[in-house]
Amino acid sequence: MKQIKHIALILLLVIVFTACGKEEHEQAQTVEVKWANHREEINGRNQPCYFTELDGVRYVVQSGAFDESKATKRVNDLNQVIRYGSKIFSDKKENAVVYLGFSTGEQQIPLDSELTAEGIFNVMESVYPVNCGEQYGLFYLYAVNQDLIKKDETDQNELKRSFDDCENLYLLDFCSPMVETVYMAEKEAELCQYAVKSFANWYVEKYSFEDYETLCRDIKECDKTKLVALKNDWLEYIGCKNEYEEFCKAFFVPNTYRAHDSKIGMTERYELPENDAIWVWDDRDVKQLGYKEMMEQYKEIEPLRRKDFANVREFLEDWLPPKIGKPYMITQFVQGENGDNSDEAIEGRTVSLDNCIYLYHDWEKVKYSLLHEYVHYLTMGEGKILPIDNHNFPEFFAVWIAEIEEPGEMRAEYFQKRCEDEAVRQGYQETGIWDGENNRPFVNYTDLELMEYEYSNGMIKKNLSLASMVKNPITYPIRGCIAKYVYDTYGMDKLVEWAQSDGEPDEILGITFKQLQEGTWEWIQNELERVRRKTK
Repeated sequence: MKQIKHIALILLLVIVFTACGKEEHEQAQTVEVKWANHREEINGRNQPCYFTELDGVRYVVQSGAFDESKATKRVNDLNQVIRYGSKIFSDKKENAVVYLGFSTGEQQIPLDSELTAEGIFNVMESVYPVNCGEQYGLFYLYAVNQDLIKKDETDQNELKRSFDDCENLYLLDFCSPMVETVYMAEKEAELCQYAVKSFANWYVEKYSFEDYETLCRDIKECDKTKLVALKNDWLEYIGCKNEYEEFCKAFFVPNTYRAHDSKIGMTERYELPENDAIWVWDDRDVKQLGYKEMMEQYKEIEPLRRKDFANVREFLEDWLPPKIGKPYMITQFVQGENGDNSDEAIEGRTVSLDNCIYLYHDWEKVKYSLLHEYVHYLTMGEGKILPIDNHNFPEFFAVWIAEIEEPGEMRAEYFQKRCEDEAVRQGYQETGIWDGENNRPFVNYTDLELMEYEYSNGMIKKNLSLASMVKNPITYPIRGCIAKYVYDTYGMDKLVEWAQSDGEPDEILGITFKQLQEGTWEWIQNELERVRRKTK
């Protein structure tokens, strides 16, 4: 009887092992794909290519590098990892494309050499909204387990020495750009890659692969304190006595903005989504300023931006469409508005059709101009206060709301920093609009004071026609003041009605544009006198 039981058990084990072996063999089977040749525009050049599609992902191979058997095997290997990615991400990118055998562009995945963790991560970024370096470690472990890449024998002593230097600890934020060389120097990216791989291995050994999958899937909801503690446990494991504190864990994802505006070319690798807007930084801006400094500036401005944007939306809530969407906030500090021909006076611009806000010069000017551009975004376009082709009134609303009605924290911070300069500070103190408690001018009065200065010094003629005013950029402050005066005197409905007419106020407000300017000028003087009495 015992012998029969033993034989039955052996047979059962044979069946189980055979089934497992069959499953692994089936997973590794090569799927035959059909290749077709055509010409495709890549990086602005029309190039001869071969392409195929598998599981909703398009693969494009440079003709000069095309070898059908190698290309088919590479596609199958990559498809195996991509299919695994569906366990981590709920959505694939629409029209996902993977480029093979190209030496330039977003992806550099050769066909004549072995796959690497970097190449696999690059492919996953092309297909999914990859958003952290921890996922680099996950895809690495999966690819090693499936014999798609070789295991990296990380030197733990070398890692310890690297993180004994406190200057390197910020790399343990494991933001996705840190494992690539777009923002980071090669040495920094390589160190981060080794650290992520080691951390992932340690995590799986201590807990489980399934637990690490969960961490990577839910990384944005993960308790940051817990994540920091885990990384400090890993530091202790490799023998490092330093303690890591989060520098700025930001969830960058691969760029989608390029689909909206291709003017600048391939210089924005990542985007940083927020709840109400999306940051897109020109790669050159990050390289010139440095990753750490770029993130320091972001950390300073982002809480202010969120508050300012929310306040403006609340002020305009009765005049917004049901779906506001998210604007792309695109820095072009190096590029400027128009390369070498950029106008230094232009701090930003909004392209409503593309939902894009372009920001020039530097982070300080972003504090000054971003809210102004956001008001353009909220007030111009389909279902908004002004149609895109409104000629006269866009600046009336942007200046009034962003600089007078709801100037916000970013603008206050900008003026406070400017007033660290003694001459600037003294100048504002002499105007009588000085906010001594906060060491800056009252920011909602700066345009009124500027208007007074321009009128008093003959820089602007009084009683301009509407057409003349709109043509002259120096009249931005008076346009905002007129909008504020009309809002206070006649109400929002009348202001909107007048703006939507795109013409003279006579029929709607019952006064001429000349009379409107006179009323606004009197209002400016009264407001300035009132605040000056308060500050004496």
